[in-house]
Amino acid sequence: MGRETYNEMSNPKFDNNMQGVLFKKFKEKENGPDYGGDCEIAGVKYWISAWLNVSKDRQTKFMSLRFKAKDLSSKSAEKRETTQQSAADYNDDIPF
Repeated sequence: MGRETYNEMSNPKFDNNMQGVLFKKFKEKENGPDYGGDCEIAGVKYWISAWLNVSKDRQTKFMSLRFKAKDLSSKSAEKRETTQQSAADYNDDIPF
């Protein structure tokens, strides 16, 4: 990957496919991720969350990762808003 900076990775001329970045995070919750960032796989952009762990025998350190599609997270929020609006529409003047 060389010495590219995050800004260069965000540049549309730079091919981000199969690449990403992780940054150390300030943990707001005890079980929150230690690192966070984003990546692109097969043209789909993902959020990355990473936790530092130690194996059961305490011999090996490792990271566990979770990927969440960026467009799905915004679609989920839109779906929640639509569902809430639909529920509000049904609550008007119910006769019983």
